[in-house]
Amino acid sequence: MKLLLLFVCFISIQICKSQTNYPTPDKKGNHLFYIQHSDNHNTFMYDAVMNGKNISEKNPINIYRILYNENAQVKPLTMIQNSMAYGINYKKIDDNFFEFSLKGQKTLKLYLAFNNQQKPAVFLTVNGNKIYLEKMFIQLKNSGLKPNADYILLTGKDFETGKNVTEKVKI
Repeated sequence: MKLLLLFVCFISIQICKSQTNYPTPDKKGNHLFYIQHSDNHNTFMYDAVMNGKNISEKNPINIYRILYNENAQVKPLTMIQNSMAYGINYKKIDDNFFEFSLKGQKTLKLYLAFNNQQKPAVFLTVNGNKIYLEKMFIQLKNSGLKPNADYILLTGKDFETGKNVTEKVKI
């Protein structure tokens, strides 16, 4: 029992340590979630694109970055970021319901739909728990020119209870 408690404390300290002093972006309009990583404080934002009262079928998610290291400038993704890491591949499942994945992590399936409050939201199932996604934190490995992810922390609200939850996915 003491060993288990020690292990849980160690993991909690590592999770907290990995996200120290990161800015929290403003959530405006149809904000869905954001991604930060261990390399710097720049943030990748994901917002739903609406066409009237519906989610746009041609471009359901607008992705951009906030460069906190450069006076919080807002810029589009670079071509490399869009094609290899933070861009998305998506397909329409039904009206206002899309499945998508990040180009850098194709096995993690995310879903865009309206929540109970009729607002666009992203949900996924991870480690057996269904959650509404609010943020991702990617812990990168230093492995030369192309950084690789060690693990991803997915933070949001439990789909059923609404309680805060963080799930770790080892890459």
